[in-house]
Amino acid sequence: MSAIKISQLWIYPIKSMKGISLKSSDIDCKGLKYDRQWMLVDENNQFLSQRRYSQMALFSVKLYESGLLVSYPDMDDLIIPFIDEKAINNNFIKVQVWDDLCDSIHINQLYDKWFSKALGISCKLVFLPDSSSRVVDSNYTSKKETTRFSDGFPLLLLSEESLSDLNHRLIKNNAHEISTQHFRPNIVIKGCKPYAEDNWTEFTVGKIKFHVVKPCTRCVITTIDPETGLTSGKEPLKTLNSYRRQGQKVIFGQNMLCEFKDEINSKIRINDIVNFPENSNEKPVF
Repeated sequence: MSAIKISQLWIYPIKSMKGISLKSSDIDCKGLKYDRQWMLVDENNQFLSQRRYSQMALFSVKLYESGLLVSYPDMDDLIIPFIDEKAINNNFIKVQVWDDLCDSIHINQLYDKWFSKALGISCKLVFLPDSSSRVVDSNYTSKKETTRFSDGFPLLLLSEESLSDLNHRLIKNNAHEISTQHFRPNIVIKGCKPYAEDNWTEFTVGKIKFHVVKPCTRCVITTIDPETGLTSGKEPLKTLNSYRRQGQKVIFGQNMLCEFKDEINSKIRINDIVNFPENSNEKPVF
């Protein structure tokens, strides 16, 4: 069997906006650096996402040495400098992500006005400092690992082979092929069998150990074209429902946690090799 390698790395600095493709990334126990560390909330401090506002897919985010540059059609670009967490004042607010409440920083009303104008609703931009985080679902871990503004876990894994198999099924169903960005993974791997990741529990990349903790439940965001913000209708959920149904949910990809022998300067890169314990196997579940 040929080596299984990392083929893509993605971060989504502002939750539910376009991702950024990377060649390498620093990583800690909360995930890839900068991933989902910013988020839009409404007037009730509830998180906003493409589930309700599909036009959020049109926000492009670029990463620079000094901060983020955000673009939106027919709007001037917005520059958001990185926050000096050592200089944080008391500008904290409680925000809600699903059932979780966490302390975040309300950054700047000028940013709020820019995003509110773009979306056509009143909203605020918030930032999650390293001093504040969310504990992941205790049903899947006993170590109280934390994440940032992700839906539930620090990392999402997807294999190119699983996506290729899905696209083959979509074509047979007279539907369009889709990209990894319909599923918003952090780590994409190649070199395994389709859905081999369903049967994994752990693997290592360098000195970093990854724990595969639960399948990712897929929602309406997968039907939104990441380039246009328009919905494609029922696909790929309709096709996934025909063979990737688990109970009342449709699953695709795997949620992960990670741990380190040395968390200082930990980094993963494209083409890094994925290694498994001797007792692992790759037999697909479905």
